[in-house]
Amino acid sequence: MSSPLAPATLSPNNPINQAAVTITLAKLGLAARDRDVADYTSLLKDIWEIWKNTVLDNALLLQAIAGADGSDDRQQAGCPFPRQVPHYPSLAKTGVKGLRICRLSEGLDRPLADKRVSDLVVKAAKALAELGAVVDELSVPFHKEASDVWAVFGRMSATRSLLDEDRSRRQLCLNDLTQKVLPLKQEQLDVMFPTGLNMIINGLRGSDNMPPTLVGNATNLLRNFRDAYNATPDNYDVLVMPTLPFLPPKLPAKEASVAKLMVTSARLSLNTSPATSFTGMPALSLPEGLLSHALGLSAILPVGMQIVGKFYAEPIIHRVAYAWEQTYEWKTFA
Repeated sequence: MSSPLAPATLSPNNPINQAAVTITLAKLGLAARDRDVADYTSLLKDIWEIWKNTVLDNALLLQAIAGADGSDDRQQAGCPFPRQVPHYPSLAKTGVKGLRICRLSEGLDRPLADKRVSDLVVKAAKALAELGAVVDELSVPFHKEASDVWAVFGRMSATRSLLDEDRSRRQLCLNDLTQKVLPLKQEQLDVMFPTGLNMIINGLRGSDNMPPTLVGNATNLLRNFRDAYNATPDNYDVLVMPTLPFLPPKLPAKEASVAKLMVTSARLSLNTSPATSFTGMPALSLPEGLLSHALGLSAILPVGMQIVGKFYAEPIIHRVAYAWEQTYEWKTFA
């Protein structure tokens, strides 16, 4: 049973090697149209076509691009070199018997959460017990606070990058892209999506009016959050929760007000930013059902179950996702 996947969130410890991506695309008949950053979007679209299809497609691409490439300073101790990366597609087929799969309590109870979404994710997680997994529930109270801290860390840091004031990274610099973005000019701000403009305004206001230790405090809290998710390593192998706590809202009209655009894009990352963006833990979103829109819109939309693993635990994530995908038909599961 094939299923379109949301792209797995690779931890910074398994960064993408751009050369490997190009080679992989060529081997699979999806050669990148242009190595220039000007066509970077096309490259991402090609990657997406592979990544979204099935769990094994996802595992195969990750197999090709994972591993330390020396071009990303976020690679932490323990990151394997490309030749040391395990064979993800083979490991994905080894089943879930004995794995401890925990529903994250705080991930199911989020602001504006659609109970139908949470209930469907609980049902999908319980279905894994029929395949031999041990399914339980776990509480990580920090999960509810992480989004607020991430807002500080993300907005302040992103503002520095957009203003060309972030020069301390040791990484591959995409200079072609930098030349297109910087320096920011009024005409760029005029067409920027409101959330991006809001981020810059927040970042500048924070720099001018908040204590200089604000970003440092948020950065230090990051370690607390990461430790909280890993405080009981023997209690679970993966965490599951809704990718989105509610069905995605209808896209606003092109002429919609700034307020409408802001509201529509709010709270979309309540579960994705704490456990993955903030900590760097790997995750994958697997569709496991369809629900009608709660607002009465004539739309039947997919619900994603986010499977979050520990550092370098991508094989376990694939095992869980593959077992579910091969056993259940997500389009009729709800």
